[in-house]
Order: sequence, then structure tokens, then C-alpha cells
Amino acid sequence: MSPLPQLRLNSAAQQLEQALTVALGFGKQMFIGQVTQDLETTEDPVQQASAEYLVRLANMIEENLQPRQEGDRVVITGDTTYANAGVIVALLLPAVQAAREAARRMLDEPWDSEHNKQLIAKMPAVFQNANVGTNEYKTNYLVLASEGALFTGREGRRFADVTDGLSNTVMFVEADSGAAVIWTKPDDLKLDPDRPLNGLGKLRPGGFLATLADGSLWFLSESIDPDTFRALTTFAGGEPIPRGAF
Repeated sequence: MSPLPQLRLNSAAQQLEQALTVALGFGKQMFIGQVTQDLETTEDPVQQASAEYLVRLANMIEENLQPRQEGDRVVITGDTTYANAGVIVALLLPAVQAAREAARRMLDEPWDSEHNKQLIAKMPAVFQNANVGTNEYKTNYLVLASEGALFTGREGRRFADVTDGLSNTVMFVEADSGAAVIWTKPDDLKLDPDRPLNGLGKLRPGGFLATLADGSLWFLSESIDPDTFRALTTFAGGEPIPRGAF
């Protein structure tokens, strides 16, 4: 090829390299501009840290995807080190730490603090009982607060701890409307040892729903023997459960 056409090709390649460099930088700036705009409108530490992560990632991608002229060609090569899992995790670490700090702050606050009260109105549908028409954000699905019940104490239970048998131990119940609690409130159904069925059986005709530790769902009759139900509420009480009692 004669020198003149080659020079023209080289010049065109140089112009293309410059155009691609400008376009890449412009695209990055538009992206960062949108991210920082969103950053200014939120006080959520997790969202802020995530946005800062995206900005750092955009800068790194631009640095590693620069076009380069090679004679009459323009080559774009990427340094794959930026895609290394360790690098990505390091860039994301501030967002993870912010998420942990946000969660820690929420756990350290009372359930009805000004911050946590904002969550009450965001009650998930799974906590809502279809038989209760209310906007009080209360749930009827409660565990039992009584001596020997599955969720008493601070220690978690293993299957091996449930010596009464998973199919003979109540995990949670469908309580009456009067016993329902705000879904974020750390409260349970307090079992009266003298009247173990108190707070149960008024929500629907004939009885109430109960989930056992084996995951099965039962409809327990309102006429179930109180002693039998009391025995079902303990996980290691050793009480006999009559066959066909529920």
C-alpha cells in the first residue's frame, strides 16, 4: 500500500480512538451523574454505600477498557483483573458493612422506636389473616409463651430436643382477634396454665388452626381437652397424648 492511503487509514484510526475515548468517558459521566443524583435523595446508608460502589466500579471499568490505536486499527482490550472476584468483593465491602450497621442499629432500637415504627405499615401479606378485616397491622399467628413451649428461652431447639415428638408439639397457633399483636412487636400468646385454651377458638367457627413442629397444619376443635392441648404445647414434657385426641 502506498504511503498516502496508509496515512489516511492511520489518521482515521486515530480519530476513531479519540471518538471512542470521548464516548466512553461521556457514558461514564452520565451514569455517575444519575447515581450521584439518586445518592443525594436518600439517607439510607445501604443505598448510599451501594451507589458509591457503582461509581468506583464505573471508574475501574473505564480505566480498563480504553481504546488504543495500533497503526490503522483501533483495539479495545480489557484487563480482566477488575473482574476478579476478590476485587469486586473489595469494592462491594463498604456496602455490605453499611447493611450490617443498618441492621445492627435497627436491632438495637426498641420495636416501637420512631425508626422501627415506620415498618409497621409495611406488614407482609403472609402475616395477615384472611378472616380478620383490620388495618391495625396485627397478626394472629403467634408462638406460645409458656413454660416448656418450643420457643421459650434464648437457645434454639434441635429436632433431637423435641423428645415429645415433632408431631405432638405445637409450633404456633391462630389466636383470637383480642390476642393479636402488631406484627413487628416481639410478643407471643401467653398461655394460662389453668385455662390453656384462653385466647383461642373465637376467630373461626368450631376451633382454630395450629401448626405442629413437623410442619403439618391442623384444625383443632374448640372442644379439645384442655389437658391434651396443654401437653401439645410442650416439647419435652413427656405427657401422654391419647390416640385421636386431635
